[in-house]
Amino acid sequence: KVTEALLALKLERAFTKDQILELYLNEIYLGLGSHGVAAAALNYFDKSLTELSLADAAYLAALPKAPNNYHPFRRREKAIGRRNWVIGRMLDNGFISTYQASVARAEDLVVTPRAFGAQLVEANYFVEQVRRDLYERYGEEKLYESGLSVRTTLDTKMQGQARDALRQGLVAYDQRHGWRGPVDTLAPNTTWTTALSEIDVATDLAPWTLATVIGLSEDYAKIGLRPTREISGAFRDEIVTSTVPLEEMTWARKYIDDKRVGAEVKRPHDVVSIGDIVYVEPILGDDGKHTHYALRQLPQVNGAIVALDVHTGRVLALQGGFSYELSEFNRAVQATRQPGSAFKP
Repeated sequence: KVTEALLALKLERAFTKDQILELYLNEIYLGLGSHGVAAAALNYFDKSLTELSLADAAYLAALPKAPNNYHPFRRREKAIGRRNWVIGRMLDNGFISTYQASVARAEDLVVTPRAFGAQLVEANYFVEQVRRDLYERYGEEKLYESGLSVRTTLDTKMQGQARDALRQGLVAYDQRHGWRGPVDTLAPNTTWTTALSEIDVATDLAPWTLATVIGLSEDYAKIGLRPTREISGAFRDEIVTSTVPLEEMTWARKYIDDKRVGAEVKRPHDVVSIGDIVYVEPILGDDGKHTHYALRQLPQVNGAIVALDVHTGRVLALQGGFSYELSEFNRAVQATRQPGSAFKP
């Protein structure tokens, strides 16, 4: 505490309070891969700082406390509540008028992610490692304040293939070890659309989604799907149902231990019950349309994959885990594993 107090004194002698605040706002993490308010304005609203509305700016001001707690899609109601609290504080302190506050509170939280970004190719592990390397090479000030333009070796097509290959391998391995049960089970007389909407789902798991079992027969399970969102983040007022055929759940023999699974699955009742909440993945027909869904579960095992150009050493693709949103730990770089026979020419 003494060290921090001395540092605070040095800072106040070197900078004004406005300058200290500016430095802070240019570096703080605000979610969606955004470091600093200018990057956050682009990533959340596809706007420059000067284009933000009062409501937009208030939402960004709400984020420093805990960006994930006020995620505009997964925790929309909390995000709006926190934004409106900030607006109230601005009113109480005389920065805005009562009319401005009422207009801003009435404004919907319309998040329009930037048209171009790492999330479009789901290369978050790759991008974060690039950021770490730049930080180590150039330092914090140059990285966040000098307006660096960064070109990388990422092959977006290969990145997508690497991500899919890793996920398919992890899912296949996990399924061989059996079914560990549903994510949750709804209480009787629960409105399933509302219940599913209230459960957070990592966006990078798409096209996986959550569903609840609403009916069972000898050949399939009838499921109700989690409502989809508008671009504003609001859930659509819709009820969508589909089926999981028996052949898409025969892998789900009950997990006993690491070496044993239960009896063969002969009907959907052997795996799920009405009210169970489960992950499902859409299966496409020859025409490219969804015909039905397959039962899925999040794998407990994890892994990584890296593709290099053997002639230049360039990193063409890097996936550090099953889901960046579920675990930011980059197993391709941060895990100190013995490589063994992991190198594949």
